[in-house]
Amino acid sequence: MNHSSFPVSNPNLNGLNGASGPPQGECVRPPGFLSHATRLSLELRGKCAAYVLALRPWSFSASLTPVALGSALAYKLDGSVDLLVLLVCAVTVLVVHGAGNLGIDHKKSDDRTLVDQILEPQDVVLLGAVLYSAGCLCVSLLYYLSSLRLEHLALIYFGGLSSSFLYTGGIGLKYVALGDVVILITFGPLAVMFAHAVQVGSLSVLPLVYAVPLALNTEAILHSNNTRDMDSDRAAGIVTLAILLGPALSYVLYNLLLFLPYLLFCLLATRYCISMALPLLTLPMAFPLERMFRQQNYARIPQRTAKLNLLIGVFYVFGIILAPQGSLPLL
Repeated sequence: MNHSSFPVSNPNLNGLNGASGPPQGECVRPPGFLSHATRLSLELRGKCAAYVLALRPWSFSASLTPVALGSALAYKLDGSVDLLVLLVCAVTVLVVHGAGNLGIDHKKSDDRTLVDQILEPQDVVLLGAVLYSAGCLCVSLLYYLSSLRLEHLALIYFGGLSSSFLYTGGIGLKYVALGDVVILITFGPLAVMFAHAVQVGSLSVLPLVYAVPLALNTEAILHSNNTRDMDSDRAAGIVTLAILLGPALSYVLYNLLLFLPYLLFCLLATRYCISMALPLLTLPMAFPLERMFRQQNYARIPQRTAKLNLLIGVFYVFGIILAPQGSLPLL
C-alpha cells in the first residue's frame, strides 16, 4: 500500500510542502501590520527627533563656549569656580539658545521642521514655552546659589531672553537684517558676562573685552548659515545681512569674522602670554572653510564653523587658565 497517498494528519503542517500555519483561532496579520503600541512608539520617536532637529543642537557650541570663558575669567580672579553654579548657568544659556533657534514666527520661518510640516506651529510654540520656563526656573535657582544681586541677575537674563525671543518671534529681528547684531551681542559679551557675574557675584567690563574674539567667530556661524539660505530666505520675504551684501561681500565678511580672532590671539600671545597662542592650533581648520565659502559650497559650512567655534573656545579657555597670574590685561 502506498502510504504517501494518505493526507498528513499533523495539524501544524499546511499542504504538501510542510509549511507551518497559524494555530487555530489566531488571527493572521497582514504584511506591514503594526500594533497600536508600536505605532505610538514610532510616532513619539519621530516627534522627539523633530524637536531635536528644530533646536539645531550643532549650534550649541555658541552657548557652551561663552559660559566656559566667563567661568575661566572668574577662576583667574577668585582662584575657584562653583561647579554647581557653572552647570546651572550652562543649562540656562542652552535652553534660552534652543528656544531662540525655533522658528516661532511660522509665517516667515525658514526652519525646515515647519516648512516641511514635520512639526506643527503649535508644537514649536509649546516647545519654546517649555524651554523659556525651564530657563526661568534655572535663573531662580541661580539667585539662591550665587551672590549676584537680583536686579543684576534679572537684567542680564531677561535681556538675553528678550533677544532670544525677538530673534525669530515678535518683530523677528532675524527677518529684518538685525539677527547678526543680536547674535553678536547675546552669544558674545552678554553670555560671557552672565557666566562671569554669577561666579564672582558682581558685574564687570572684563568679560566684554575677552568675549570679542569668540563673539566674532560665533557670528561667523550665523553668517554662513544665512549665506547658505539666501535663496530660500529671499523667497520667504526674509531680509538678512547676507542678502543685503550679496555673495561677494558676504565672502569678505565671513573671512573677517573667521580670521580676525586669530589676529587678536596673536596679539595677546606676543604681548602678554604665550598660552594665548593655543587657539592658533585650529588655524588649519579655517582655511578649508574659506575655500568652501569662496567656491560657494555652502551646504556644510555652518556645522563645520560651529565645530571650529567649539575648538577655538576650548583652547581659548585653556589659554586663560594656563596664563600666569597677572600676565593678562585686567586679570
